[in-house]
Amino acid sequence: MIAAGVDIGSATSKVVILSDGHILSKSLIFTGGDSAGAAHWAMEAALAGVSSLALSHIGYIVATGYRHQRSFPVQDEDPIRDMAMSSTMRRPYAQSIGERIDLTLDMCREYKVDGVILSYNPSCRMFYLLQSELKNALDREGIANLSLECDMADERTYSEGQVKTRLDAFIERLLAR
Repeated sequence: MIAAGVDIGSATSKVVILSDGHILSKSLIFTGGDSAGAAHWAMEAALAGVSSLALSHIGYIVATGYRHQRSFPVQDEDPIRDMAMSSTMRRPYAQSIGERIDLTLDMCREYKVDGVILSYNPSCRMFYLLQSELKNALDREGIANLSLECDMADERTYSEGQVKTRLDAFIERLLAR
């Protein structure tokens, strides 16, 4: 199965395309002032790295982005474009943990999300505290989830083999549903 990961950051946008756990292609571009365009350009660049591969061949797309949350109506029917547009619009964050959880659950329902990967970053204490409550809410809703600790300040805590094993098991669990 072919899957893709998309990240729209404040400075760069990244895409990685995988097949059975092996990287087929990847791209990294500057986000610039058009985050929605950057999402598509990054995907096009990654797709161009594999001959005869089209977006329609990708079975799953996982997307994340800088400051992405739902606090206003959907901006575009395409989830990648919507995430890119939403992630860079100027607006305040939700004020409480409950509001953040509600926004996340609403997006999961809206996009019919099969599973969520929660990234715990101990270097960012404010968001780290939210993760256990969000995991509990996803469990209550029956939404599959995987928690990965990803400390961006200390690379010694990262084990590629362990992360790959956990991601493989998570994908198998999603496919078994």
